[in-house]
Amino acid sequence: MYIIRLMCYRVFHFTLILCVFTLICNAKNISEDNDSETCGESSDLCEQASRENRQPSQPAVWKPFVYESKAKWVAFQTVFAEYVIWHRRMYLNADIPCHEKKSVVFTPNAGLGDSIGALSTGVSIALKTGRLLFINWKPYNWTVGLKALPFDYDYLAALNALNNNNALICPEHSDPAAQLSGHITAEHPLLKIPTINDLNFAYDDMIRAIVQPSTKVQHIVDSVISSQFESNNDRKNVQLVGLVMRTGEGEYNQFLSPGDEAYFVKCFRNYAVDYQQKLAKLVKFKVFVTSDNIETKIKVVNELNNQINNGEIHVDVITLDDSFVHVMHVSEKNGKKKTVKEKIRKTYAEYFLIGKCNVLFLTHGSLFGRAAAERGIADEQNVHFISDSKCDGKREKYSYLKCHEPKYPAVCNIPL
Repeated sequence: MYIIRLMCYRVFHFTLILCVFTLICNAKNISEDNDSETCGESSDLCEQASRENRQPSQPAVWKPFVYESKAKWVAFQTVFAEYVIWHRRMYLNADIPCHEKKSVVFTPNAGLGDSIGALSTGVSIALKTGRLLFINWKPYNWTVGLKALPFDYDYLAALNALNNNNALICPEHSDPAAQLSGHITAEHPLLKIPTINDLNFAYDDMIRAIVQPSTKVQHIVDSVISSQFESNNDRKNVQLVGLVMRTGEGEYNQFLSPGDEAYFVKCFRNYAVDYQQKLAKLVKFKVFVTSDNIETKIKVVNELNNQINNGEIHVDVITLDDSFVHVMHVSEKNGKKKTVKEKIRKTYAEYFLIGKCNVLFLTHGSLFGRAAAERGIADEQNVHFISDSKCDGKREKYSYLKCHEPKYPAVCNIPL
């Protein structure tokens, strides 16, 4: 009896080790310059998908994704968990002819903030029409700045993948409706496809699940945040404020006029004074400053350091040097490949740092700051938009932007 128990015990452990090894092997490991990324935040999704891969082959029949729910609103993570399993089952089934597999292929064509907003539409359409989602992220791989998703989302990799010499998906010309470049238009073929899943879920939850920092970007964010706080108790007694100034330098569209950075400083100062008066005590303010114009950023940093720290307000300034403004428009021509990617990661880190601010002063019209705020922790009443001072007059160059309503936040106390 003892020998039988011992044998069973060893067989159990051998089986357990084999299962763990199989799970690790089945996980898709996408790497970028040794920045290894596997699944997203939920390890359960990886586990479910791996179990699905170990099941017997499915019939060679295309079946769209179907999520049954009588609820008007559903939790995105719940839907996404089932979608991941379905995606792997359909995509990896080589017995289904590739021309029968229906997909949505998203390709960004603008800046990071704008592209994340457009991507959310692609994700929503894929779920509602029951199609496979693929992402053709440019100009660098998704995992340079973001954590890999828990299914085979990379379009180019999927397009070149074979199973028993069979293509898993067909080129785009076999399904023109599948291609979504940037934001969807009113005449796009995808909008004419019948809705299979009439789902409503929170946009913020979707973005938080899909757009997560890669390991290297998270390291930058953590190093900045931890360096600014001496203890957990310090975090509770600190206001983290973001000043996000987008001037439009080098672009066709003007967001701010020269000198408008002074309004950001004034708005922050008025907010800080009012906030302290309401609490009846001094508060530590950590101010994160970012801009597409280095001179603008330097002016604001100097102003904060030299004129505000006079005993009335205590300010520590946070900045990241050498980040790119438009990560979608850079190339290796901007410098060495490794150096370029390091700068791109800093831009992604700025995006996630904005999301950690309690209070934000954003440039009106800048999608980078707005997209970061939407997935962040700041309450709506603590997200303030500042307009170009000449939005209602003659600008130095073209701009399609009108003034925000109101032109300046009330907390700024700026006369019009």
